Amino acid sequence: MINDVKKFGTTARYPTIGVLTHFVYDAKLKEILPTWDKFPLCLPIHPYKDGFLGLNLHYVPQRTRKILLDQLLKHQVTYKRNPRLRIMVDYMFLKAASNFEDVKPCIKRYLKTHVESVYINIDPSHYNKIIKMPTAKWMGKRPY
Repeated sequence: MINDVKKFGTTARYPTIGVLTHFVYDAKLKEILPTWDKFPLCLPIHPYKDGFLGLNLHYVPQRTRKILLDQLLKHQVTYKRNPRLRIMVDYMFLKAASNFEDVKPCIKRYLKTHVESVYINIDPSHYNKIIKMPTAKWMGKRPY
């Protein structure tokens, strides 16, 4: 699966805040979680020493994913040192998004010690294509 997605972006050793990213993940609490995504399509939004907070778009139903992506793209910024577009969301955006039942489950905390691959930073020109691809690898029951 990861090789199929590599053509849509570039690999990196660390997650890039604000860039839609795919990676292989092994959940810390997998024995007690009813469901989790082994291959998240995640937008890292806040770094931590031991990982990051991200929005895993796979937890958003397909019918809502495009709407959420369109709202996220309104928060794009370009840095002078690195011309790649990044989506930068703040607490107010997260608070508003968490009021929607379809979006609330996608806010996840990821630990770098549980990442089992390189990160694939998706090129923004492919965002609309990648959100439609069936790349989720659900462990346990599907969330929706």
